[in-house]
Amino acid sequence: MKKIDGGIWIDYEFKNEYQDSSLNGLVLNFSKELKREFIVKITRFIDYLQTKYYFPIRCNLYFENVRNFFSLYGKRKTKGIFLFGDAEKKTFPSIYVSCKITSHWSIEDVYYSTVKLLTYYFQWYFFQENSRTNRSLEIEATKYANYLVNIFLYENNINN
Repeated sequence: MKKIDGGIWIDYEFKNEYQDSSLNGLVLNFSKELKREFIVKITRFIDYLQTKYYFPIRCNLYFENVRNFFSLYGKRKTKGIFLFGDAEKKTFPSIYVSCKITSHWSIEDVYYSTVKLLTYYFQWYFFQENSRTNRSLEIEATKYANYLVNIFLYENNINN
């Protein structure tokens, strides 16, 4: 697998260059409805990401049942949402990830959705949401999701 060139995720080795906040990293919050086995798998995946990448401003990750996610029109369910703070970065962002595991929604889909939303976190951090097109931001998020989830699955010998 080829690493994403010119990427925006901050490699952990460069964390000293990004000390913007006294509170950093990812804080995990799980719905009481989630099975323990899924919480363990998600925690292992997030721990993996945090050993490789640095999150300079605390981000709260909420893993919730899929029924809590609806589109703006209240019809179609979504896979997650990234809620960012103000432009001054005084507010810690939150990410809500849909994660009820079903025959149509696997743990790998949860990983994929999480990475995609975390890419939005880095795009927000680097003030890219106003200087790039939505399509460009989405393409980058999709590339990161595919790359990082595949690397995690490969390095951990996880088969479907």
